[in-house]
Amino acid sequence: MRQSIDYLMMLAHSLVAQGFRKIFFVSGHGPARNYIDPACRDFFQETKIHPCHINLMGLRGPRPANFVRKEYEEMSAGAYKILGKLDEVPIDPNAEYVPYDDSMNPPMYRLQKALRTVGAQTSMMYKSWEYHVPCRAYHSKEELLEAAENSERQMRAAVDAIDFEEIKAALDGYYDYLKDLAEKNPRLKGQY
Repeated sequence: MRQSIDYLMMLAHSLVAQGFRKIFFVSGHGPARNYIDPACRDFFQETKIHPCHINLMGLRGPRPANFVRKEYEEMSAGAYKILGKLDEVPIDPNAEYVPYDDSMNPPMYRLQKALRTVGAQTSMMYKSWEYHVPCRAYHSKEELLEAAENSERQMRAAVDAIDFEEIKAALDGYYDYLKDLAEKNPRLKGQY
C-alpha cells in the first residue's frame, strides 16, 4: 500500500515538474481509493496542488438486476492489455469456468448490499489478492484477446464520457474559493 502511495506521489511530482497543474487519477476498482486518496491528500499538503481522483466504480450506482459477473471479471483482461501484460493472464484449455457469485461470501455480500443503497463501498483485505475474485483462466489466446479488447473498449468509453473540462473548471473555482478563504482568514494565510 505504501509503495503505491509513494509511486503516485512520484508520478504527480513528475507531472508538476513538466508544468502540469491539474492532475487526474482515474481508477476503476474500489480498493484503489485506499492509496489514491491518501496520495492526493499528501500531495495537496505538500504542494497545494489538489489531484482529483475519479473512481469509475461510483458511476455504476446500484448493481442492475441483469449484472453479469463474468463481464466484471473480464475487465481485468482489458487492464492487463492496456498495461501490455496480457501474457500474464492464465490460459488453460482445460480450465472450468466457475463464476464468482456474491452468495459465495454471504457476510461480504450483505455488507456490500447494505452499503450500495447509499452509494458507499467497502474494501475487504485478504492475505492474497486471489481470495477476492480469483483470476479467471481463459481457454485460448483468442478467447482472452476477445475479452481484453471488449473490456478495453468499455473502459476507454467510460473514461471518454468524463467531462474533464467541467471538472477542471470546478477545480479552478475551488482554488479561487480557497484563496479567497485564506485572504479573509489571517490564520490561513500562506496555506493556499
